[in-house]
Amino acid sequence: MRSSSADESTSGAPLLGDQQDVENGAAAAEDPAQPAQRRKRFTCQELFWCPETGYQPGGRSAVLSTYTYAAVHGATDQLLPASFKSLEIDLRLSPVGLGTASSCSRIAHAIACPLWGLAIDCCGRRRMFASTALGWGLSSALFFFVWMPWQVMPLMCFTGLFMAAMGPLSQKVLSEEVPAESRGTSFGTMHFFQSLGRIISLQAATSVSGLFILGAEGWRYAFAMCGLVSIVMAICLGLRVPDSAEQKRLQKSSGVKWFSPKELLYVLWNGSFWSMLLVGILNGIPRSALNFCTMWFQYCGITDWWSSFIVSASWIAAMFVAPFVGCLGDYASRLSRDHGRPLVAQISLILRSGLMAILLTCIPLQPSSFWIFLVLSVLIGFLAGWPGVGVNRPILSEIVKPQHRATVFALVSTCEGIGAALLGAPLVGFLSQTVFGYISVDHSHKLVALTDLQRQSNARALSRAMLCMTVGPWIANVLVYCILHKTYRKDRQLQTVFEDAPANAENRIDAAQQDVSCGDNRPQRYKSALS
Repeated sequence: MRSSSADESTSGAPLLGDQQDVENGAAAAEDPAQPAQRRKRFTCQELFWCPETGYQPGGRSAVLSTYTYAAVHGATDQLLPASFKSLEIDLRLSPVGLGTASSCSRIAHAIACPLWGLAIDCCGRRRMFASTALGWGLSSALFFFVWMPWQVMPLMCFTGLFMAAMGPLSQKVLSEEVPAESRGTSFGTMHFFQSLGRIISLQAATSVSGLFILGAEGWRYAFAMCGLVSIVMAICLGLRVPDSAEQKRLQKSSGVKWFSPKELLYVLWNGSFWSMLLVGILNGIPRSALNFCTMWFQYCGITDWWSSFIVSASWIAAMFVAPFVGCLGDYASRLSRDHGRPLVAQISLILRSGLMAILLTCIPLQPSSFWIFLVLSVLIGFLAGWPGVGVNRPILSEIVKPQHRATVFALVSTCEGIGAALLGAPLVGFLSQTVFGYISVDHSHKLVALTDLQRQSNARALSRAMLCMTVGPWIANVLVYCILHKTYRKDRQLQTVFEDAPANAENRIDAAQQDVSCGDNRPQRYKSALS
């Protein structure tokens, strides 16, 4: 399907550069007064971490915009977990209430994600970048005016509603602009920037959340500042991001064209798609459950800043390893096209489950264990994101049609949101309070009034609840990837046939038209080519 475009992608940019050089040289020969050398303009091609594209003009600009979008998205997503302890004290939110607030965002995310996927596949990406960033920016800024616990819930719903576009939008842009053999690396680089945003947000929000600045709590300023940055980014992306060439052509010819849901029925017979749905549900549970990590370290007696530092160290490890994970996934796929990527996911999940079990059950829950907590968190961070970056996203881009990539990824992301909303943070709060003996903070006094015994009890309750909601789903995911070993090859090959069929038909039509234009009297061949 992309035989001709692929040739253009590998040779288009150099040929364009050569043509410009020839023109410049000719102009210099005609005009001796013209300077022999012009100042070279900086371009995106000079950035080593920006992948090779070339499918269409403006491809690298769209990729870099996706990375920026991911960084601000990660920062916004980390604001609530970074402020859990302060919200517990200032707004009297218990672990169940905090888990419910997180669930509001996840439920809105799950509901809105398929709609965003459909809109992204049918509309231009420029307006999607701008409108979604503007929406979550305004919702985050309004947190500055929250004074009652119930006000948190609707704002989290609106924030999750607009942030749901991140997954399908990035899947669409990177799958369109980056060749298949480099997509794992590109997704890994995007994960790097998203983790960078999370780290900055976590450190900044946790550090200021307990302060009192100009008569208001510090966490209010953290939400407001992140919202302001999101709004500025939305304006910039709306002005700078180009739509794809295909989307521009469709908009000029027929405007926005919405495809029928019937066109997606073919994925129902795709075994790898169902495996990805189940993986999404199970993957969302531990991701949401780990939002209590900062709060757990604080109950272990570690100060606020150092608690956030441990979590940030894990994010830093995940951030720096993400591009290499993408490369590893691409390399494993080259070694074994059918089994390389699923095997990478299984190995990482097994190792991560063992380290998490040691962290939550075998380490003394006291400040002297700081260095052990830090080392284990970094090791867990090195194993984070392997399934999503190196396995799930590249596989999803290969088993569905290009025009449906955002919508199908949105369905998988919806399942992940359902798992996070119903079985992640809410169950951690429920299990810790009703099963493992968590002691809620009395509304009449601050957290510092808890005795050391009560702190230890709360830390133990949170660790057991997080153990159930992290290690269990990860082990279940290992089993699900066994199914992918059986289905991936067939589904990928079937989709390759679908993609090659239109290109072959176009080639036959072109050949037939050339025969007619040359005056050959061969109507039967022309008819067969059109058929």
